[in-house]
Amino acid sequence: MTHEPPTPRAEPGGDALRAAAEAQGAREAQASVHPGFPGALEHELRVYQIELEMQNEELRRARGELEMQNEELRRTLAELAAARDRAEAANSAKSSFLATMSHELRTPMNAIMGMTHLVRRDIQDPRQAARLDKILNAAEHLLYVINDILDLSKIEAGQLELEDIDFSLRTMLAQTCALMADAVQAKGLQLGVQAGDTPDILRGDPGRVSQALLNLLSNAVKFTERGRIDVRAELLDRDTSGPRLRLSVRDTGIGIAPDQLARIFAPFTQAGSVDHTALRRHRSGTGDHPAPDGNDGGRSHRQQ
Repeated sequence: MTHEPPTPRAEPGGDALRAAAEAQGAREAQASVHPGFPGALEHELRVYQIELEMQNEELRRARGELEMQNEELRRTLAELAAARDRAEAANSAKSSFLATMSHELRTPMNAIMGMTHLVRRDIQDPRQAARLDKILNAAEHLLYVINDILDLSKIEAGQLELEDIDFSLRTMLAQTCALMADAVQAKGLQLGVQAGDTPDILRGDPGRVSQALLNLLSNAVKFTERGRIDVRAELLDRDTSGPRLRLSVRDTGIGIAPDQLARIFAPFTQAGSVDHTALRRHRSGTGDHPAPDGNDGGRSHRQQ
């Protein structure tokens, strides 16, 4: 009699548990190999979420810094606006003061000049007459300065109005030169006027043109010891708006050094850091010397 070994009995549910474990293991193995499976996707989503949160934090921090900078910029702009308003108020007060003082000074100056002229007319003593002439010259010069101050205040206040009238160019040149005739004669200089083929009747503000020429002539007389001064009007061109002229003043004075040319139009500046030894040496010479460009025949050139 033979005996067969007993057949083992299957545990209830054992096959199902084994199959589930094998399936889970297969899924994990496949997930590790194929990242597109649900486990890998969940991991990637968590990574993306963390990165987004970090970027959002960076944006919040940048937004905060930007708001701080904007606030600082607003404060700076407010301070600049306040400083601008203070500067404009101070400038307006200065212009008003200059205009008022100029008017106040002109009234007594005109009285001084008028009374001096009346006294001068009745004086017979040459010495007394010469002294009165000096008073008149000084008063006229001071009145020019006062008028310049008044014009400056008008320009800054935007109230300067230029005349627009017809006038004779040659008459204006003659009258302007006549104002400097005594000073020119006192220094033994020659004064010439050349208008050439320029038109005589022009339209504009003759007073302002005369004032500019007077400034140039005054400098020419001041810095010229010998020789001559020439006032010249030249026609440059003509178009539909009218002729365009150049008015210039040339003299045989000391001229302007090339390194001073850029400074002469600066406020409160003269090209006057002059070597006084050289000036005395010039005054004892012939009065002829090179102009700044070296090609002007020994004549300095001032033009407006």
